[in-house]
Amino acid sequence: MPRHNNRSWTVDEWSAAERQAWTAALTRGDTLAPGGAASHWRESTARTVMRSYGHWLVWQASAGLLDHKAGPGQSVTPENIARYVAELRGKVSSRTIASRISQIYMAVKVMVPDTDWLWLREIWLRLERRVVPLRDKNARLAEAAELLTCGVLAMEEAENSPARCLFERAMLYRDGLLVALLAARPFRLANLTQIEMGRHLVHRGGAFWLQFEAAETKTYQPIEAPFPDDLLPYLEKYVRMYRPLFLRNPNRDPLHAHKLWLSTWGRGLCENMVYRRIMSLTEKRLGRAINPHAFRHAAATSIAFADPEHVRITKTILGHGSLAASEAYYNLAQAFEAARRYSEHIRALRDGGRDSSFAAAAAADFNGESIAAEAD
Repeated sequence: MPRHNNRSWTVDEWSAAERQAWTAALTRGDTLAPGGAASHWRESTARTVMRSYGHWLVWQASAGLLDHKAGPGQSVTPENIARYVAELRGKVSSRTIASRISQIYMAVKVMVPDTDWLWLREIWLRLERRVVPLRDKNARLAEAAELLTCGVLAMEEAENSPARCLFERAMLYRDGLLVALLAARPFRLANLTQIEMGRHLVHRGGAFWLQFEAAETKTYQPIEAPFPDDLLPYLEKYVRMYRPLFLRNPNRDPLHAHKLWLSTWGRGLCENMVYRRIMSLTEKRLGRAINPHAFRHAAATSIAFADPEHVRITKTILGHGSLAASEAYYNLAQAFEAARRYSEHIRALRDGGRDSSFAAAAAADFNGESIAAEAD
């Protein structure tokens, strides 16, 4: 792809009118005032939208379209958006283009809430429908058990590698526990990263629990789950033996002392580092890098294939706000079963010379007709 200018202007570089509108949109309300249109956004959402709007401003400046005296949103016209999309095509993915437009829409909608931005939303949705995946999700899909084993074997290797220095063993053990825990409890990356001892990892009723408040989760649904029994011995060894090694660093951050996942510097791992450690370990041991979000697909798909009648428990396991996302894995299990039965029908035709009516029934199965009837 041709080189793309990925620079984004910070809010300080926006026009005075845009800065004022953005600040007002994010202003929190109270019992007497409702607050701005984006006052309910999470910090991460505001940061993402701000970055995309900053990209938009950089492009306007490079195209000679920027007017610092214009009010917020005045340059967001169908003609300029069309030019921007044309400029991005061939330089970034279709997913990135759709995301950029969606976030420009979110920005102007809260900065200029009295304007009708329906036309921009329609452009975004059209782009969204045309997104072409860059990677095959199934190609990096793994079984939850495979991922759990990957993490456990890494921890056992750390235990049985006296030739490695102690810090190398501690890092390998920590990464193995990260992977194993994520396989057993497929939290979102933000929640996995933020785990603090005594706050998110707590001991009560004779057992260890992982808990997150509603305000800490993407769906605003509290999460509460027992720590996996099989991993308790590994957790105990990590907390007692390996984690304290990271706290010996004189440059450690005392504010991170309760973080479960620590770096060799004695500071809590950030989301990007947790992501990279998981990708690195799975690539070395499974031959393909499995990103943290793919662990969630692995969990849901493993349940769908192994126990399709109870696939809707994925709503609880993954912390979904509704059954809609879980239904996708239910449908995947149906399609998998239909394809399997179709293959059996074809094999029977080849080996036993069954009649054409049987073939018709096989085709109906493959199209989901019989499976759908059974589901009803």
